[in-house]
Amino acid sequence: LTPYRAQSSLIVNRSRWAILIPAWQPDQHLATLVFSLLALGFEQILIVNDGSDQLHARAIGTCLIDSRVRAMTHAVNMGKCRALKTGLNEILTAYSGLLGLVTCDADGQHLPEEILAVAKALAATPDRLILGCRTFQGSVPWRSRFGNSLTRACFA
Repeated sequence: LTPYRAQSSLIVNRSRWAILIPAWQPDQHLATLVFSLLALGFEQILIVNDGSDQLHARAIGTCLIDSRVRAMTHAVNMGKCRALKTGLNEILTAYSGLLGLVTCDADGQHLPEEILAVAKALAATPDRLILGCRTFQGSVPWRSRFGNSLTRACFA
């Protein structure tokens, strides 16, 4: 696995930032993302295994070779929203002194430099909720396009 190396400056106090990754049936993209985020200086990464089968749970296990990465597991798939709630609760109760939290997907949709950009925006305005948004290009499933458009409209 080759971690992404960012050319931009790192976040001040990046050890006090957490990354939350809900994961259901992750593949090798998860480990690539996690090790890239560690290379960028993020030191607290929590993965919530949302009921993945044993084969896919190995991708999460690969990430746990680094002590800065922790995982929690749902016995069955409970959905992304529940995985985010589980992770947020764990971070609020077990991680002290954080300056912020960034969530991202396990499937490689969010690039490390995009996650870093969201963290930097949050660092610049810590009293605000920062939402990353994107516009889809090319062939995108209708459900994904609709969900993204609806979310953007709601938060606009």
